[in-house]
Amino acid sequence: MRQRGLFWPDLAAVVDAPDEVRSQGTDDYSRPKWMIRGDAAFGGDIEIVCAIEIDDTETEFITLYWED
Repeated sequence: MRQRGLFWPDLAAVVDAPDEVRSQGTDDYSRPKWMIRGDAAFGGDIEIVCAIEIDDTETEFITLYWED
């Protein structure tokens, strides 16, 4: 495999033990938006966006994505 993609353990490692978390206001859907940076399971540094939403039933949803 010449180029390795990201796998769930990479994301889980950053979410579980981030090196830095900072607020970035809200995303395009008015959800609180946080930038999370840290070491992925493969050993490299990544930064992901975490958007948090709570629906009418008080269920919390966390959306992870990248910004270009």
